[in-house]
Amino acid sequence: MVAVFAVAMVSTDVMAKGGAKKEGGKSATSVSGTLALVKNDKGEVTGMTITTKSGTVYNVDMTGFSQDCAALDGQEIEAKGNLKETDGKSTLAVQGQIAKPKAKAEGKKKGEGKKKAPAAL
Repeated sequence: MVAVFAVAMVSTDVMAKGGAKKEGGKSATSVSGTLALVKNDKGEVTGMTITTKSGTVYNVDMTGFSQDCAALDGQEIEAKGNLKETDGKSTLAVQGQIAKPKAKAEGKKKGEGKKKAPAAL
């Protein structure tokens, strides 16, 4: 049996997840960056943005979004959702929760965790 794998390099800031659910024909997109709360003159939160390391700014669609993100203001985060472009601005309609990135698992050193074969008698 022959298997063919296609690998596409996509920006590390934003990439579509292959196994993500599709809504209305759109696949969920994962965005990583710094969360910023947008506040009015009274200090009330009126919106949120996510700015990637490359400088791309995504507005967070607040429709139906109820997560309190005050503790995440200014923090590195990850969010999944449907991405749309309107008047040259990118908006992310978040699905689920905005969260801090998961810590990357540290790799084992070569030979670590392997059992040695018993010595021959």
